[in-house]
Amino acid sequence: MCSPQMLEARRVVAAPAESRRLGPSLLWSLLGVCVVAASVVLVGQLFWGAVDGQAWTAVSGDLDRWSTLAGHTGSALTAAVGLGMPLALALAILLFRTDLPGRRGLIFVLVLAAALPVHVVSAAVLAVLGAEVLEGSALALGAVHALAHLPLVTLVCGLALSAVDGDLERSAATDGAGPLGVLWRITFRGALGGLVAALLLLVLLTSTDYSVSDVLLVRTFAEEVYTLFALHGRAAEPTLVALPMMALFGVVLRFLRRRFVSAAAGQPGRAAPHVFALGRSRAPVALSLWALVLSFAGLPIGRLWALVGGFPELLASLRMFTPELLTSVATCTAAAALAALLAPSLAWSLARRPMAGRLIALWMVIMLSLPAPLLGIGLVELLNRPGPSGALYDSPAVLVLTYLLRFLPVAVLLVYPAARAVPDELLHAARADGCDNGQLQSRLVSPLLRPAAVIAFLVTWLLAMGELPATLLVTPPGYTTAGARFFTLVHYGLAGEAAALSLLSALCTLVPAALLAGLLLGRRRDFRSSLP
Repeated sequence: MCSPQMLEARRVVAAPAESRRLGPSLLWSLLGVCVVAASVVLVGQLFWGAVDGQAWTAVSGDLDRWSTLAGHTGSALTAAVGLGMPLALALAILLFRTDLPGRRGLIFVLVLAAALPVHVVSAAVLAVLGAEVLEGSALALGAVHALAHLPLVTLVCGLALSAVDGDLERSAATDGAGPLGVLWRITFRGALGGLVAALLLLVLLTSTDYSVSDVLLVRTFAEEVYTLFALHGRAAEPTLVALPMMALFGVVLRFLRRRFVSAAAGQPGRAAPHVFALGRSRAPVALSLWALVLSFAGLPIGRLWALVGGFPELLASLRMFTPELLTSVATCTAAAALAALLAPSLAWSLARRPMAGRLIALWMVIMLSLPAPLLGIGLVELLNRPGPSGALYDSPAVLVLTYLLRFLPVAVLLVYPAARAVPDELLHAARADGCDNGQLQSRLVSPLLRPAAVIAFLVTWLLAMGELPATLLVTPPGYTTAGARFFTLVHYGLAGEAAALSLLSALCTLVPAALLAGLLLGRRRDFRSSLP
């Protein structure tokens, strides 16, 4: 009996002759090539401008400043990793690998929390603890980032732990290994690639953001990139400052790509993950986790609400910040839609075309390791000139381009496993029955990749809503985003208005985050039910 996918291949061949054309797939493929080429031009311009003796002298002349920046950045990363990774790993094990009651509800809340923009979470944390208490502390900076990114890092760790072959775990348990032994010998080793990716994600998010460090008055490399551009008005000095970190992240990302490719290929006969029993501690642990979640959510929200003052003040703030919120929603939606349309063709080339796949993989490594402030600086250097580029630079389209360049690689990563999972037999059968490349893409591959593209749309939307380092540099006059306005309010000391904008921004992310949580939980349930 033919599978549903094989029947779909037969229906493709039976389609009318006029439908056998390239259609929109060629258009999106060409547009994807143009976006990749534009980002290559941008990065090339940055590095070409860095070949400047004066810039080298300016950057390397103050070694004491370099040691201060390295010390602050290192301390922040140590605090973020030391606090964030153990908490994320413990939460991931409890939520994704145990029989904890109510874990689906906790995962749903976790996705909602992961969708909040980092400036909203940092505002809530600072509202509870007080910015004056934490001012000047690099360790406090790392702790704020650890708490802000804890939900996202927990999700990445949980997905990695859920991908481990359950048969290996059950075999180890049968051989006498206890739960801790199974976790250490089998689970952690099998999920090592995903756990390292979560660690790298936390390091990247902490080291490339300057919105929190600027409020706490802590000098880091990310802040130095922005400061040097403001002082010198060119990209050479910021590029040189960011170059060592880019090289380090590029090497690590290149290494992780091999682990990701092998993991995404999947094992069709992989057994469902082993569920660790909590025994009598199930109820106490569940109650403790819910109390912890409600406390972490309730205290900051209550503090922000107290700063706002009440419903009348919140409604007045809504009328005041409507232009900023509309700009953010519109530009995020446009960028997410483009990313969801372009990602399938790029992911298909990455998975199925060796030569093009290597080039796309190299582009993704470069763009993922490019600090967000440096991306904004590159766009300023590239577009801020008379003519059509200047018209683009002065319009909200520059925000769409910024979000697209920054988060398109993430969208490709999200669609890539679905592209790898398309059976080769299905493609061979379609081609044997006379299916050309255009028909194969538009009527067979595209429908199979559409669910992953929808998830890529939602994730890109949420990431763009929280983007701040590059947005601050490219925001055109008259089109300020919610994040950029928040940054201004914090610096002017307007705590009530900043708190109101934080709550309104969180409300904007609620619906997309809920949709994403529902899709992820549904896909996880379907995945488990499909395994033996």
